[in-house]
Amino acid sequence: MQNTTDYLNDLSNTVRNIIEQVQEINRLCTPEQLATRPTPERWSVLDNLEHLSLYGDFYLPLFERTIAKGIQRGKRARPQFWAGWLGGYFVKSMRPHNGKIPNPMKTFKSKNPVLVSVPDHAMERFLAQQERLLHILTEAHKTDLQGLRIPTTLGAFPKISLGDGLAFIIAHEARHMLQIQHTLAALQQPTLSLKWS
Repeated sequence: MQNTTDYLNDLSNTVRNIIEQVQEINRLCTPEQLATRPTPERWSVLDNLEHLSLYGDFYLPLFERTIAKGIQRGKRARPQFWAGWLGGYFVKSMRPHNGKIPNPMKTFKSKNPVLVSVPDHAMERFLAQQERLLHILTEAHKTDLQGLRIPTTLGAFPKISLGDGLAFIIAHEARHMLQIQHTLAALQQPTLSLKWS
């Protein structure tokens, strides 16, 4: 259980850190480095960012609609937030731990950047989504993170709480930031100081 304001502020701080890290990568790497896959089966920096944007295409409008519905229906924010058993499990299984990625997972074909076209503006697209996510987190202070439920990319059932959904997508981003760190290390880019645990 955590104070709801603190919970959302922690998520916002993580997103800001992601933005700063991606901007640093963009500043220090050439377009060729950003697009290079260390091996044919491993993703490039841009592959990882486009993968996250494909999930953002699903979740960000869903968050916006759910928050707007909660505000319209007068669902007020609760002082405390606690993770649901399923949502908490999803977040824990996704979040990096001790510099490692737990529970390797197979990517849905529709979310696999190797199987879709990665746009030239993948970096800008991702950063724009992060700014949008920051706005969503600000709006989320106005409604009930616990009582409002959302579907996931697994389907309409089971649903998780809005608060768990927000934490899940950000844990997913942190997971891929660590993957990007590994990609850059494989490309021998030691000047980058990414910090993901």
